[in-house]
Amino acid sequence: VREGEISELPGTPPAITALVRRCLAKDPTQRYEQAGALALALEEALREEALREEELSRPGAPPPRE
Repeated sequence: VREGEISELPGTPPAITALVRRCLAKDPTQRYEQAGALALALEEALREEALREEELSRPGAPPPRE
């Protein structure tokens, strides 16, 4: 993947896209140093997405922001 190619991954939550960008950073110092740190970031992103989906599924919830 070339730098700047990943703007958005269709159907992928923004937090996951940001995580992928960080994993693919050209500068190694910008990447996760350890797999454990990546795992924690992924868990947090998935937790946030689950909360967002839960909020959107409530009756009267505002439409999702793009």
